[in-house]
Amino acid sequence: MGLTAAELLPDYQASLSDAAGVFGDDTTTPTLEQNLTRHLKVAALALSVDGKRPLVKSAEFTVVAGTARYAEVPDDLVVPRANLWPTYAAQSLQPWEQPIEPLPAIYKITTAAGDVLMLSPAPTCAQVRAYGSTFGYTYLAAHAVTDDADTSTLLVTDKNLVILRAQVEAMREMAFRNIHKPVNLKAAGGGAVSSNMQPSALYEKLLEEYRSAA
Repeated sequence: MGLTAAELLPDYQASLSDAAGVFGDDTTTPTLEQNLTRHLKVAALALSVDGKRPLVKSAEFTVVAGTARYAEVPDDLVVPRANLWPTYAAQSLQPWEQPIEPLPAIYKITTAAGDVLMLSPAPTCAQVRAYGSTFGYTYLAAHAVTDDADTSTLLVTDKNLVILRAQVEAMREMAFRNIHKPVNLKAAGGGAVSSNMQPSALYEKLLEEYRSAA
């Protein structure tokens, strides 16, 4: 069962103490809850990208010989990792049946029409005949923070780490806004993180703490 937004938000807001007011209230647009949820989503993404809690998934799409770009991009895809296309088909191929062309690498690129997957070089007719038209791959995925424990991908045991990384994002935003008023924060597990430190200094301190966390 995953860690839900409802389980994270109250403790995260409490950890910000008075600084939470910088990010609005129930009457602002966006609201305080929306801003804090955004911080938590940034934190969830960072945990995967930074390698703290990497989330690897697999997906597939249909390839066409000579076509390099495909629109079937999973919503949570951060970056493609491994090409699985020939993994199983190759086991049943004789050496002389193996295509001689180099296997395509898979990338995510951003175009005017949105993100697409690109295979480079484009698959050939010989490869599609040998390996089939279903292209499988693995990818690094962003963790999901939702209200449903069945779809949230963060573990309950990672709660304090998520909140710590969300605090980093909050201090980054406060520093970007040129807020110099000293801030007092609470550690995710209780107790004071620091006192009378400006957001920019707290950002550096918390980021270093996050980087050294297991």
